[in-house]
Amino acid sequence: MISANNTHSVRRPWWLTPAQRLVSLLPAGRFRASEWLGRRVRQPFVGTMDSEQGRLEFECDLRDSIAREVFFTGRYEPQETILLQRLLNAGQTFVDVGANWGYFSLLAAQVVGANGKVLSCEPDPRLYSLLQSNLQRNHLRQVHALQLAISNQHGTAQLQGFEEDQGNWGVSRIRVSTEPDDLPQNTFTAQTQPLDDVLDQLGIKTVDLVKLDIEGAEALALQGMRTGLREHRYRLLLVEFHPTLLPEFGTSAAELADQICEAGYTALVVDHSPQMNRQAAYSRNMAPSDFVAPAGNKFGWDKWPHLLFVSPQRTELLDSLCNANDV
Repeated sequence: MISANNTHSVRRPWWLTPAQRLVSLLPAGRFRASEWLGRRVRQPFVGTMDSEQGRLEFECDLRDSIAREVFFTGRYEPQETILLQRLLNAGQTFVDVGANWGYFSLLAAQVVGANGKVLSCEPDPRLYSLLQSNLQRNHLRQVHALQLAISNQHGTAQLQGFEEDQGNWGVSRIRVSTEPDDLPQNTFTAQTQPLDDVLDQLGIKTVDLVKLDIEGAEALALQGMRTGLREHRYRLLLVEFHPTLLPEFGTSAAELADQICEAGYTALVVDHSPQMNRQAAYSRNMAPSDFVAPAGNKFGWDKWPHLLFVSPQRTELLDSLCNANDV
């Protein structure tokens, strides 16, 4: 079982630090090397990652592909990491829906600083425990963490959690079917609330950037953000759509994107083609304009399209994000 309470007492194997440095320098094969090395460490330990603002610590379990990628390569989802660091500024507000163990929340907290705000929502109790531990370890008091599934109503939902030994701890998802006989292991009852209401309760008027990655339940979350979208309360939204899961919720990525655009937002696609993923993984000198383009009809660029939605209040960003004449 995951335990965030005893990782401080687990000493990192001596050879992991030079292995970490070596992998980060490889011109190819970093991910294969990371996976091979990760299989040789079964106990969690305190990992480190360096950002533009300084070093961060996190509870690292190399069974998790996200933690493994961060530990050995220094980043996770490089395109989204670059966007977060370029789009946020000191004193602003970031909302992390589907925070996992807090990779993006930790980075955002450094960027917005002590005078900014970060709201991190994670319903899986195992990941929420890790999230809390990581926030405490880095003394990030500007982050408010909630064990909560952002949805379209107040209530509860069945959350099908990840399997710890299957490699990807980012696949916990809301179950549409809640028949008792249909519930697999690692199913949890999660509290649900609309994001509009959560922000009202916390006294947050506007959000500078929302990151939404919740395995198909973006369909429900966006319903619970309708008022805020209509009023452009959310200045920027970075959404990962899950086309294979969205039909369970009676919709599609294109339909949800159209709904956001109908509220006045401009949609941009974040390129996650295999070629761009490789370039982003191995380059440290990329700008958003290298991998962001007008959405058009390009929802098939990736199995899980990543779209950035720009509100009318932030259209000045379009010039730097991509060729504004094409938007």
